[in-house]
Amino acid sequence: MKLTVDEYMSSALMTGILTPIMTSPMAFIICVALGLPFQVTLGVTFLVAVTTFALIMSLLYFYPTIKAESMKKSIENALPFATIYLSTLAGTGMTTDAIFKILADFPEYGEISKEARGIIADTELFGLDIATALARAADRTPSEELKGLLWGMRSTLMTGGDLRSFLIEKGKGYMQNYRRNIDNYVEELSLFTELYITAVIVGSIFFIIMSTIMNMIGTGSGAAMVMIQNIVVYAMLPMISVGFMILVSMISPT
Repeated sequence: MKLTVDEYMSSALMTGILTPIMTSPMAFIICVALGLPFQVTLGVTFLVAVTTFALIMSLLYFYPTIKAESMKKSIENALPFATIYLSTLAGTGMTTDAIFKILADFPEYGEISKEARGIIADTELFGLDIATALARAADRTPSEELKGLLWGMRSTLMTGGDLRSFLIEKGKGYMQNYRRNIDNYVEELSLFTELYITAVIVGSIFFIIMSTIMNMIGTGSGAAMVMIQNIVVYAMLPMISVGFMILVSMISPT
């Protein structure tokens, strides 16, 4: 994030203050238009102000963590392929600076390309040596796997080891982990799909059939039963489906 901690917190606090100022008058006008008593209108306006302030501040407080987790996921998805690419470049005899400069020009690697651009900026703009630039990149990356790779590359360079061999071995390990994550995801997705079909689709059909039969034989109120069926079909099923999609997205390794 291109903000210091003080700048970000100041912006978050200002946003948190301005949001209730904008939403409270709207809530007050709506309450007056609905003809609510004055005391109720004040209470609703105050509740809206407090709620919006709390929601905005909570969202902005957790946003850096959410962004870091998203970056970490992007890095670790592309890391096996980027490491293999780095080992290929290292086998040509290029310097480490040149390797990261080429990697930085490939947007296909996502956040890893951005990390490479940060390393090149440290070496070309700030005049740091490549070992220091790698250490700085390792300290700021949210991915533990990339952190280990950068520290390992730095140690290999400092001790005069074979960078290509190191990258080949790391690439094999990352690729094995990537395949293992994909296999685990397929198994979990199969389990969740069976649960979804059994509990949601089959369960909802069974409920509608049974409630219809009960309504036909005169058990319970017909209007109430129809209302319950509408709630299940038009409210509960969409909410459960959206929750299922969010769950699948959260466990996805890609």
